[in-house]
Amino acid sequence: MNFTRQIKKEVVRGGYSSACCRIACLSAFLRTSGSILTRGSTVGFSFFTESSSTAKFFSELIGSMFSVEGVTLPNKPGAKEKYVCEFVSDSSLGVLVELGILIASPDGIGVQMGIDKFLIEAECCKRAYVAGAFLGGGSCTVPTEDGARNTGYHLEFVFSYYETAHAFSELLAEFDILAKLIERKNTFVVYVKNNDEIQEVLTLIGADECGLTLAETVVRKDFNNKVNRKLNCDLGNISKQIAAAERQIEAINAIAETVGLSSLKRELKDVCELRLADSLLTLEEMADKLGVTKSCVNHRMRKIMQIASDIKN
Repeated sequence: MNFTRQIKKEVVRGGYSSACCRIACLSAFLRTSGSILTRGSTVGFSFFTESSSTAKFFSELIGSMFSVEGVTLPNKPGAKEKYVCEFVSDSSLGVLVELGILIASPDGIGVQMGIDKFLIEAECCKRAYVAGAFLGGGSCTVPTEDGARNTGYHLEFVFSYYETAHAFSELLAEFDILAKLIERKNTFVVYVKNNDEIQEVLTLIGADECGLTLAETVVRKDFNNKVNRKLNCDLGNISKQIAAAERQIEAINAIAETVGLSSLKRELKDVCELRLADSLLTLEEMADKLGVTKSCVNHRMRKIMQIASDIKN
């Protein structure tokens, strides 16, 4: 199960005990996943989701709160599993009005573009509204431990109207979550990429278990990054050591083939023989074997390199 489905499953499992929170959650859900339908003169609505638990949760919620029965459309053969539920009856228009999605007036019916302020007067209702928006049009991706999906941290909500998306980003700002808003393929996306803010959103909508999972992922990812950086650094140092050793051996061979190693002072000859015996020894390891300091070995090696350079010139 992907992370988005885990979050939605946990949010649905928590549910809402108060009617005001259920209204706020349902309104946001239909804002992000719903469509307005007409059957002759009857106005209704439908919603779409890929989560069976989400479809069941909202179908039962609509039925219990408004006594409106829905029809779940069957999937097309071979198509990706999805759930489309339609609600068209004499009372479905009243549902949309009560949810602050449509406005009914003597002049006709219109769509309320922003968020009805009466739906989110209480803080608990604001949280429920954010949860409903995620259940309807939200997604969250995090990096995988094995590196198979290196997408980074990203959580977003997708809306059909700019006014709703803008009002929603202001709602998140009330909880100190500073989201960004962009237009994408005729939709408006409110998103956050900071893992701390994503954890705050998950806590806000009641997905505490998924928030802990994300926190563990962040810790593991940071640890793996540190390990990889150290390995890369070590590999880089090894490459430099090998290249330096090759230059040293080349210089020592130049001395041996011309004036001979026996022409060198004892301490320089010892360094040359040790380097020829093992090209992988570090300066620290050479110093250990010779019973001197690393700086001493380094000083002697510079003398050897200078002698070889003088011979070549």
